[in-house]
Order: sequence, then C-alpha cells, then structure tokens
Amino acid sequence: MKSNDFFTIKDVASMLNISEPAVYNHIKNGKFHPYNKKHKHIHGGYRFSFEEVERISQEFEKPGLTTKDMADNLGVSINTILNYIHNSRLPSFQKEYRGRVRNFVCEEDFELFKSTFLQKKREKSAFYSRKTGFFLFQPFRNTKTNDFARIMEFSDGEGIAVTTSHEEIHTDDLKEKGYEPLIELPHVKMNQKRGYVTFTFPNPSHVNSPVYSLLDFFIKTVGPKNMKIIHEEHAIKVKVKPTLLPLDPNVDHEEVALIQQHLTEGKLTLLPDELFIDSDLEIIKTYIPSEKKERLKKEAKDLGMSLEEFVAHKLLGNPQQHLKQGGSNGWNN
Repeated sequence: MKSNDFFTIKDVASMLNISEPAVYNHIKNGKFHPYNKKHKHIHGGYRFSFEEVERISQEFEKPGLTTKDMADNLGVSINTILNYIHNSRLPSFQKEYRGRVRNFVCEEDFELFKSTFLQKKREKSAFYSRKTGFFLFQPFRNTKTNDFARIMEFSDGEGIAVTTSHEEIHTDDLKEKGYEPLIELPHVKMNQKRGYVTFTFPNPSHVNSPVYSLLDFFIKTVGPKNMKIIHEEHAIKVKVKPTLLPLDPNVDHEEVALIQQHLTEGKLTLLPDELFIDSDLEIIKTYIPSEKKERLKKEAKDLGMSLEEFVAHKLLGNPQQHLKQGGSNGWNN
C-alpha cells in the first residue's frame, strides 16, 4: 500500500500494464471508480482507494492462457490454436478481459495438450528416409582408415554423423570421406499387430554403445516401418511393433539384458531360442452413437492417430481431466 493511502492514474496504468488514456476510458465507462470522481479538481486528478485498486487488479488478472500465449509457446499461428479449440482438442472457456470477450485455456489443460502435441510432433518426425537411404543412428565404417561413425542428428533426410574421434561430418560428405554404411535400410513388410512395445534408453556417451548396437538389430530384424525412434534430450525412446526376435536368452545375454532393463511398456516372453515382445494390449468394448464415433474419428485423424490409439490416449492420458471437462469434448454430449 502507498504511504499516502491512494493511487493515481499513473499508478493504476503501471500496475495493469495499460496506458493512462485507457484508465480514463474505463472511468468514463463506469468500470473504474475513483473515490474523488466528483471532486478530482480539488486533488489535481483522480484518486483510487486500495480496495478499488485490488478489485480492479483481480478483474484484470488473466483467467487463463490466451490464444497468443499458447501460439507463442508452441511456435504455431493463432489460427492453429483457434482450430484446436474449435475441434475440441483444447478445452477452452470465454470470458471478458480488458474490454473484449476472449478464449482462454487453463494452464493444466494446456500442459496436458502440449505434452501430446510435442510427443506427436517428435513421432511424426521420420527417423529414416527412403529417398536418401539414411536413418538416425545409422553406423558407417571408413574403408580407408577403418574409423567408425554414426548419424547422431537427423532431419528431412539428412543429418550429422559423429566419428569415434568426435569429428562431425554431414551426411552429404560421408561417401567422399570414405565412409560406407554398415547397415542399409531393409525392406520389411508392415506389421499389422496392434500397439507397440516401448523401451526408454538413457542417451549413450559414445557412438559404439551397446544401446546403439541394439537399435541396429531392431532396424535389421523389425524394419523401420514397424518402429519409431524419438530422440529426446536425455533419452532415446524406441517403440517396436509386437514381434518375435531371433535372440537366444542363453547366448545373447547382453541384448536380452538391455531389453529387459529398459522395457517401459509391454511384456516379454522368453522362449528357448527366441524372445517375443508384445504390446500387452487388452480389448475393451463399448457402444456410442454413430455421430460421436465420427467425431472421434475426425479428432484422431487430425492428430495423425488411429481411432484405437486416440481412444486409448483419451482413456489413459488423464481420466480425472475427462470427468472435469464433462461433455465439452464430445464424450457425453
């Protein structure tokens, strides 16, 4: 509280981060109430009580994140955010703020959406390219020096390979410098089994790590069409379609141990000469009106997901969130 027990036009404008003319307009429109409105000439200007300034501050406090806040955070346009809101992918509410009715989203709802948004963005970023033949973590050997290299950064069909001596080489220059791929992109048919088995590995400290060797094995045996690699800041997340791996638990100790240690979703079955990895999915049947199903299919398509994946995400992502939203997302209305 100010020592003179009142606030001026300048004080209020500064506290609300608006212009002084805007404060005058709010007084004129009856939204701000200086206690000396009829006698401002006596005091040389309008004066506001502490209680009035507190009321104004609460009224002017943002009730949530604006479309601009979210667009800036995700690096997309405001129109993109409005589309997410329109399609019920972002639960929102409208409230008057600074003289205009605006769309707002609660921070909790936005963080939930953001995690899904970023995850799908990472997963949509292909880790391999049929056009160039390169893929993330692809190993190379120098035919002249026998030096080893591996692609450690990959985007839009090209990337940066790092050698055992920490030299960085663009993929366009690998052949010229004598590096040949140790693994070519295999042509393995699409696996039609549902779900994925998920492994999460800490980022290895060197290009010859057994973790990368295991990823090489996955690429050769499972095929790039049947797996996803999401390279995060501190970890490598690998999703693999359910399959039978030619790994003998009695012989391939290191590979099996890595798979067992870093499994985060799914289940393993050790067989005499093989290892079966499964998604551990169970069927849940439900019945909804056809109109609701079509709406869910559209939302799933917008996210680049199958209907089954989308419904599973809705159910498992945050059940309490759906109870709180009620009918706003199309489940109950």
